[in-house]
Amino acid sequence: QKILGKKKKKSFYRQIVGDLIFLLENIICVVFGCLTDVDPINNPMTMTYFVSIVFTCQIVGLLLKIFYYKILHLWADLTPTFDYKKKSFTRADESIHFYKKTKTSM
Repeated sequence: QKILGKKKKKSFYRQIVGDLIFLLENIICVVFGCLTDVDPINNPMTMTYFVSIVFTCQIVGLLLKIFYYKILHLWADLTPTFDYKKKSFTRADESIHFYKKTKTSM
């Protein structure tokens, strides 16, 4: 179980790194797009809408990703959540078993 928890943390950190790379890529593309001498984007109102729409889509995409993995995903119970009191990641149900133990009477 400890190994599974370490794999989940590594996977979580990889997801954070991947999302940060996508955010950095979007920032670079928006900056280059706004710095080019293209007629519609030179208008300050159009530039404001452009930047707002790009970063709103980025945030909505991250929120949809969180919603999917926390609620809709088949293994949502295995997805760790951050416990602020313990300052650590815990699962929704700490007593996850792959099979039920049955009591046999003799």
